[in-house]
Amino acid sequence: MILKSAGNKGDFGAVMTKYGEVLGKTSSASRMAEVSRRTGEAFSVVQPAYNYAALDTVIAVTNRHPTKELVIHSLYTYSDTASLINVHLTTRPTTPAGTALTAKPLNTRLNNTAAAALVEAYGDETGQATQGTIIRVAVIAAEGELNIDIPQDVVRLSYNTYFGVDFVTVGTLAGATIMCYFDDRQEDVD
Repeated sequence: MILKSAGNKGDFGAVMTKYGEVLGKTSSASRMAEVSRRTGEAFSVVQPAYNYAALDTVIAVTNRHPTKELVIHSLYTYSDTASLINVHLTTRPTTPAGTALTAKPLNTRLNNTAAAALVEAYGDETGQATQGTIIRVAVIAAEGELNIDIPQDVVRLSYNTYFGVDFVTVGTLAGATIMCYFDDRQEDVD
């Protein structure tokens, strides 16, 4: 027996045995992969390596989409020296400054550059006078790369919210990559 989807639109790919057991295959993909495939609203923002000062905001993104949330999927960093890294949230600076970065669509077939333009990003951002609420602290123990764990779908930026990554220690070479995507706003649950 083959199980049909609701509305008879196709097979589930599951089979019911004569004993009433359902056998089938499942697959899972991250929400980011699903959004990338469906709408092309998944992006990479890269701050290439540069010479940084103490307390530099190495990379920052702001959600400029009026109706969707910007979800931070993952964060990758590099430093040439041991450093404490502060990940923080705050409202967008009145005048963001630094090196403008371009969010790159991950689905090159859809190439949704219109949505990518709504991810406002800066490297060596200097318009933020103080750090916002620190939500994650990490340490690069020595020269190298560090993937900073961001629990999937937890950091969701509403309109005009700023996500920044600060390196506390002075060094001569740092870089970072933020992987993010737009998602419909989540309704509050009581």
